[in-house]
Amino acid sequence: MNFFSKLIFYFMDKLKTRQEVANELGISAKTLNRRIKVATLTISSGLLTIKEQKMILALFSEVSALAN
Repeated sequence: MNFFSKLIFYFMDKLKTRQEVANELGISAKTLNRRIKVATLTISSGLLTIKEQKMILALFSEVSALAN
């Protein structure tokens, strides 16, 4: 495996779909998409980068803190 292939493999392990993130949060992908829209987060289509995943997790930690 060459360097480029290793690099792609490394980042594919870090990138996630919205469905995968929703599963980790215990919600549906539809709910995740609605909450992203309401929060007016700028999230690209396709796989979620690590930065986007952190933004989403921060959003949900704020929501859960408000609920308590």
